Amino acid sequence: MPFNEDSRVNVPALIHFTRSSYNYLSLKGANWDESSNIFPELFHDALRRINPDPNHESEKDYAQKVSPISTQQQKLENQNQELTELRDWLLPMLMNGQVTAK
Repeated sequence: MPFNEDSRVNVPALIHFTRSSYNYLSLKGANWDESSNIFPELFHDALRRINPDPNHESEKDYAQKVSPISTQQQKLENQNQELTELRDWLLPMLMNGQVTAK
């Protein structure tokens, strides 16, 4: 077997990547836009996966699930603010001896 770049670099790299759960994507015959240096079909498919249609049902479902959590978070933040104010008001009196804790 002759040793060249394919046998020493490309083939072992492909074997490593496929064993690492990467999918080999042959770009032979693919449409390539030289002005932007991208493959438009691959780019648009990837862009759709990253930014799905905003009217998609999964986003509505997500909003329904997150809404109660967001409401609870806001309530807890308000309670935390009230407790912080109470502590700041009460602590100096405790330290001066004006109030005692039983």
